[in-house]
Amino acid sequence: MLLGHTAKADSCDAEFVFEVTGPVVSFGSITSPGPGDVLAYIWDFGDGSFGDAADPEHEYAVAGTYEVCLTVIFWDSCDASFCDDVTTLEGALDCTASFVYTIDGMSVDFEAITMPGPGDVSDYVWTFGDGGSDSDDPTPNWDYDTPGEYEVCLTVYFDGGCTADFCDVIVVGGGAGGDCTALLDVWAYDGLNIHFWGGVDPDYDIVFYSFDFGDGESYSETADSGGADPWHTYSEPGAYEVCLFIETGSGCTDNICIPVIVGDSTGTGDCEATFIWEASGLDVDFEAVTVPGPDDVNTYVWNFGDGTIEESDDDTPNHDYATPGSYMVCLTVYFATGCEAEYCQEITVTEDGGDAECDAYFDLVSLTPDGTGWTVILNNESTVTGSDIGSVIWYFGDGSIATTFDAEHYYETPGEYEICVVITSADGSCVDEYCDNIICGGGTGECEADFDYETDGLTAVFENNSDGIGLAYTWTFGDGDISYETNPDHTYDAPGTYLVCLTVYGADSCTDTFCDEVEVDGIVGDCAAYFTVDDITA
Repeated sequence: MLLGHTAKADSCDAEFVFEVTGPVVSFGSITSPGPGDVLAYIWDFGDGSFGDAADPEHEYAVAGTYEVCLTVIFWDSCDASFCDDVTTLEGALDCTASFVYTIDGMSVDFEAITMPGPGDVSDYVWTFGDGGSDSDDPTPNWDYDTPGEYEVCLTVYFDGGCTADFCDVIVVGGGAGGDCTALLDVWAYDGLNIHFWGGVDPDYDIVFYSFDFGDGESYSETADSGGADPWHTYSEPGAYEVCLFIETGSGCTDNICIPVIVGDSTGTGDCEATFIWEASGLDVDFEAVTVPGPDDVNTYVWNFGDGTIEESDDDTPNHDYATPGSYMVCLTVYFATGCEAEYCQEITVTEDGGDAECDAYFDLVSLTPDGTGWTVILNNESTVTGSDIGSVIWYFGDGSIATTFDAEHYYETPGEYEICVVITSADGSCVDEYCDNIICGGGTGECEADFDYETDGLTAVFENNSDGIGLAYTWTFGDGDISYETNPDHTYDAPGTYLVCLTVYGADSCTDTFCDEVEVDGIVGDCAAYFTVDDITA
């Protein structure tokens, strides 16, 4: 067994031992405090792979020396990291190739990276994506004539007869590379669904964003410096290292990685738990939300993430944190039926408490009967100013809840239900609730869609005159856009005649559609052109 050096944090410690068997390395973590106090293990095996087990085994594809790093996150929010070099023996592959590059305007410097090293290479063959090529040079420079995206490929021939290929897409053009900083944040936690945001500072017109979600899945897009904000669904809870690589149109590159704890409400039996929270500085109010309700709960166990654990019958505890920071708060609920449910969420508290403003709202997309019940689909239109949406909880009025961003729910019994959505800002400084009623059944079974409209320039203002019970609305504006509002306004990109259709969905098995042509001319306000004739000369 081999033991590396120790990297020590203030109140916690992490290190590991390892054993090499050919290309396979067995790791064993050592922590202080012990494994019972560990929230998550994050392994970086140095070859682009990651793991979250306490004592993982990893097989390397190529023999060589790798810097392996372990980050341990403890329940009291302490974290510790430890790195050591690991040298593997013969691997499953004999050789590999890749390259890095630096862009300066239209000029690009490339550098080949090979395993084994350059002493065992007989030839390098480069194709630069614009018809040009080069050979026998591990560090070529190439000047492009036109800005754009190019696929660059490298083929490396080794002395032993092994051949390796590698390709990557680069973006050139727009001046000197300059300085840029990649930005990565989590906008919302929704069980296994995480809403990420990636950006760049300062602003650039063209930016390539590439997300690595740490579970083998990735996402990329080209946009501006306003950023990219993908949702990603993980297959299971755990700790993941999420990374973002950016490349600007001017050739500047940067990357950033952050640890993400992915949780979900888990239970044994037919029960569910979650919570909402609101912060005033370092003082935080929590409220448990359970199915079944509080009358069926025996005990709440709150782990506030700072070493404090509270076991009581209190579903609305208050907790004062000693210092600002991020804390992983976990709630375990024990029900009278013997069912248990657990929910964890990371919260962030600051001394000033933040000044976010929450505005909860949702649209009723559709209410569709199937003969035995009704399916309601809801679009979350909530916003938070000064922060991000941290959590979402839906109350469907029949005792059911959900924590997804948008919602779909099935009602088995006719009646009137009050649906509510509660949002909390990511900094905990605001909470807001919006409610609306729906009616399942009990109507006449008749509905009629109808609307009027007025135009001003490129904007059409619609007035919904539909009749029916418990109606939901879907508007199509003839240009590809859709709305679920009752009385929407819509602005077109260009003058023209558009076919606008309104479909209504009634509480009973009723649906109706009304369409009308809407002409917008781009002329704002009242105006007229005319001329007079002063004289006619033959």
